[in-house]
Amino acid sequence: MVTSNPANRAALRAILRESSPAWLALPSSTSSNTSLGN
Repeated sequence: MVTSNPANRAALRAILRESSPAWLALPSSTSSNTSLGN
């Protein structure tokens, strides 16, 4: 998906970070499909 681009990856991380602080506790959240599926 957008994970192909490092820029988009960082953007998603920022969005997920604000949406769910729990993602910060998860190891390699961006590497897991659950980050986008959940």
